[in-house]
Parts: sequence; C-alpha cells; structure tokens
Amino acid sequence: MRSSQLLIQRKAEAPHLLAAGAKFLVAGGKTAAIFGEPPKSRIAVVAFENMDKALAAYSSAAYKEALAIGSKYAKFHAYAIEGLPQ
Repeated sequence: MRSSQLLIQRKAEAPHLLAAGAKFLVAGGKTAAIFGEPPKSRIAVVAFENMDKALAAYSSAAYKEALAIGSKYAKFHAYAIEGLPQ
C-alpha cells in the first residue's frame, strides 16, 4: 500500500473507530523483527475499553463502508485480542 492509499484509508476509517472509543497505539512506522519475519505490510494497533466495544466498532455499518474503500487498495487482516488488566 502506498502512502497516499494509506492516507485515504485512515481518513475513511479513523473517525468511525475514534467515535467508538478507539485509541490508536501504533499506526505504520518502522518495524523490526525480534523473532521470525516481520509483517510484510503496515500494522496498526488499536485499543478499546473492552472486547465488546472493539467487536461492535469493526462490525458497524460505518466501518464496513470505510473498509470497502480501503479494500480497493490492499488486503486487511484484523484480530481482536483481550488485554490484561491494567
């Protein structure tokens, strides 16, 4: 994904995720392999208050519409992982 395409995707998806309570911890940036091969593309790490809010945000109609835009430019993989108590 080129930088211009990433910008289009971020502009489309970020408002919907932020409105759902998302906090972007990582978005793009340099990746270094510690063990194994690094991902072949950009990575975003997004935190939500809980699993239910994360699943609701990514299954919303607004996010699906934004994803349809991004899918024209790249393949996406998304995973929800329950975090540890802080």
